[in-house]
Amino acid sequence: MDDRNLTIHNLEAISPIDGRDALMLKTLSKYFSESAYFKYRVYVEIEYLIALAQEPGLAFVPSLTPEQLEKIRTLYEHFTLEDAKIIQNIDRFGYKGSSPVHHDVKALEYFLQNRLKDLGLETHIPFLHFALTSEDVNNLALTLMIKDALVNTYLPQLHDLLNLLAKFAEKNKSLVMKGRTHGQDASPTTLGKEFAVFLNRLTDEYTCLYTLKEQLKGKLNGAVGNLNAHRAARHDFDWLLFTKNFVEQLGIKHNPITTQIEPHDSLVVLFACCTRINTIFIGFDQDIWRYISDQYFKQEVVEHEVGSSTMPNKINPWFFESAEGAFYESNAKYIGFMQKLQISRLQRDLSDHRALRGIGVALAYSFLGLKYTYKGLERIEPDQSKIKNDLNENWGVVLEGIQTILRREGVSNAYELTKKFGRGKTLNRSDLEQFIISLNLTPQLQEELLKLTIEQYIGYAQELAETAVKHWKQAKEALVKHQPPPANIQPLTPDKQSVASSPPATYNFPPTPRHPLPTTSQPPQSLAILGGQWGDEGKGKIVDWFASQFNLVVRATGGNNAGHTIVVGEGLHAQKHVFHLIPSGILYPPIKNIIGNGVVVDPFVLLEEIRFLKERGYPINNLFLSGKAHVIMLYHRALDALGETLPELKHLGTTKRGIGPCYTDKMARTGIRVNDLLNKNILEEKLRQQVPEKIYLLRHVYHLSEQKILALFLSVFTYARSEQQPLLLAFKQKVESCFIPVGPFIDMERLITVFVEIYTQLGLLVQPFIADAGLLIAQANKNNERILFEGAQGALLDIDHGTYPFVTSSSSSMGGILTGTGISSVDKTYNVFKAYVTRVGEGPFPTELPPDLAEQLRKKGNEFGATTGRPRRCGWFDAVLARFVAQRNGPDAIITKLDVLGGMEKLAMCTSYRYTGPTVFCDGKYLNSGDVLHDFPSEALVLQHCEPAELISLEGWSEDISQYKHYNQLPGPAKAYLKAIEEHTGLKITAVSVGPERNQMMSLP
Repeated sequence: MDDRNLTIHNLEAISPIDGRDALMLKTLSKYFSESAYFKYRVYVEIEYLIALAQEPGLAFVPSLTPEQLEKIRTLYEHFTLEDAKIIQNIDRFGYKGSSPVHHDVKALEYFLQNRLKDLGLETHIPFLHFALTSEDVNNLALTLMIKDALVNTYLPQLHDLLNLLAKFAEKNKSLVMKGRTHGQDASPTTLGKEFAVFLNRLTDEYTCLYTLKEQLKGKLNGAVGNLNAHRAARHDFDWLLFTKNFVEQLGIKHNPITTQIEPHDSLVVLFACCTRINTIFIGFDQDIWRYISDQYFKQEVVEHEVGSSTMPNKINPWFFESAEGAFYESNAKYIGFMQKLQISRLQRDLSDHRALRGIGVALAYSFLGLKYTYKGLERIEPDQSKIKNDLNENWGVVLEGIQTILRREGVSNAYELTKKFGRGKTLNRSDLEQFIISLNLTPQLQEELLKLTIEQYIGYAQELAETAVKHWKQAKEALVKHQPPPANIQPLTPDKQSVASSPPATYNFPPTPRHPLPTTSQPPQSLAILGGQWGDEGKGKIVDWFASQFNLVVRATGGNNAGHTIVVGEGLHAQKHVFHLIPSGILYPPIKNIIGNGVVVDPFVLLEEIRFLKERGYPINNLFLSGKAHVIMLYHRALDALGETLPELKHLGTTKRGIGPCYTDKMARTGIRVNDLLNKNILEEKLRQQVPEKIYLLRHVYHLSEQKILALFLSVFTYARSEQQPLLLAFKQKVESCFIPVGPFIDMERLITVFVEIYTQLGLLVQPFIADAGLLIAQANKNNERILFEGAQGALLDIDHGTYPFVTSSSSSMGGILTGTGISSVDKTYNVFKAYVTRVGEGPFPTELPPDLAEQLRKKGNEFGATTGRPRRCGWFDAVLARFVAQRNGPDAIITKLDVLGGMEKLAMCTSYRYTGPTVFCDGKYLNSGDVLHDFPSEALVLQHCEPAELISLEGWSEDISQYKHYNQLPGPAKAYLKAIEEHTGLKITAVSVGPERNQMMSLP
């Protein structure tokens, strides 16, 4: 056979994929064959050339007319197997008298040079592969191949198989069968519920895979990852922005910080999901094999097929056996990839590319496993009589229910009675009835137990099966609503279904950022995002929206009493991230995220957030913690909790996270800072003062006994996923050991030692992240790097300017940004306002709605605290409040949750207050009952007696605006509502959020 021809005859193939199984896997050759790899690389090269030609800032690259664009794109749109052979010959064998180049990417470039000549585009030849390295083209092409193969082949096959599992689960949800644990008879279940277990797991993995394919990363940054050649060609052009736009327009997440090779971390995360899918199906195929061996399923008899070469009576379950083998083969390959792809020698070696060429093998074996499993399921049906007979062979499985009912009735030795009667025995119904009668129970209880049949004893099996099927149906509906993007280029021989359902791809690479600032073409060097109300305005989402344009994201104030929620992805595949300490920019690995000196840090919370991010595949080497930040100690949490529970104290509605007491120690100059955790002598010296002082306070001021002090300390070990923090559990046990029951007595010396020991260990755990945050910010500012400051809580919770005393303990306005980071000024500030107002906890709220209307907003807007889960109080938009905030933080505003108001017939907005309380002196004047106030009185003693004086009425709108992308799509009443906010507050609204997801934003003209 001519080895220059890449078409391999099936009988001479080395791999079963190209041999025995080739017909079943032919569709994958459109994505993973050598010819397909050439085609995808041609696509990347041509689109890169087009992007260069269309960029106004690169005048030295000749532009392309619409006719020329149409012609040049035919090079990949009409790419043929003959084209692939020509590239192969240029590479390996020589072409038209030339010697082989032994470099497939260079061969592809020479091929394209000839094609450009044929099209009359000679002037564009110098800009083919301009300043690129081979890996720039290869990594993008391979990522597109994987995405397109998943969208057009693998996910549809998995979808069909899950449909079939759902059908089995639904149809057999009431078919009772014997359960098995440890290979022995166990409580009954239903066949449908057993299928539902796999269906439910695979539904989650299906949505995971669907999401992860959109998280794949790619790079385009030259020979060593620095864009050296690009910048040399045009040093005053923003190549970083240009390459980012190009990669993202391909549908790939941009990774700007690499060596010559993209490190493949996102591929490894995707492959981990693929291995989980394989492993779940291995378990499923093994279970079906066992059920067939127990004759629970009848197998279809297909004429002319052979089961065994020597036993003519057999029908072997070979589809399930073959599927199991294929899934194992796929996992072996995926695991090999995961072990290899993240490793390279210095800048580059070819071993990763050699491995990457085999990606199609792993997916092919898994795809084969899906097909075999599907075919196997089509050929089996339950043998109901066999299942029922087997079920009734041993009624001993009902003893579990009998002894549980006996326990309910107070029979203390119920377990021992049933164990003595039934252990190791095979019981029939008569045996069980005689046992029940022998117990001398009340007639009512005896009758209840005698009615307990084996077919009724299935718990919630049927309902659970229905739930799993419903879960899958909901997933499908969401996927229909949020269809994946079409394949980036059509395969060599497209599936009819793919072509019919996917619109033609369009290619456009605008030289603008993904999330441009609403009012400027370039971001300011420094920008602050602040809350304009009582917190929970959606600042985290807005920070995330801007973050990709900045070099640093900095958290300046507050602690883990503030929760920032970010939703990444769309629809069913949206992932919610809630951060309490870590800045929201952490989801962008290239960006430095800094926790500033103004933040108070609970180390246990910080470590849990770091663990959470690691579990989701995010690197955390871009996190920096100020050594000057103060530490929330266990006794701070105890004091905070006590202040909110003692009836004789005024309750402020705090989150009981220790924030206030920590800031109290900071201002008293007795607090413990992060740096102290790494200096044991200093830490011990401070704790020898603080621990006895706090115990004295609890004993002699709050009059708590030692037992109550212990109970108080133990009650505040309430951290999320605390069972996964061994140090936290050890801390709790050691604190408890310091309280001696005889006396009662507190071993103060031991308690101090425990605090020193635990917080020293915490210091070592956070040490890798500690830095001079002020210096990092100052250097970035000096180097003209872009800095985004993330505010915490809201302006009305500011310790100085908020509704005192119902405020937080830090400055949550502009002043806090400056003191909490050390920066002298900020170029731009955006205040974030909800389209209505919410508040958590105690404190006056002039526009608060009546319960029924508030509940409507609360449910639709999901108004529950990200930190505490407490329901938020809801009210109409308060223009008086907004004017006050604009005067202090500036007029620029972003409105969130406008979509939540959809469906309300009438809306209202408060533009002035009426004071209804006793005469009081406030800010230079006396206020009397009946006075109308146009300026916001931040004193709570005044605000608590204020009600709306003028509540203007506005028209609502009925339509769902959550999918709108542009301001001109908004209904007239929504536009009028935004205009009214501007008119009555002096704010300038520059952007609006219409949903929780990252892309549900629109800029205003």
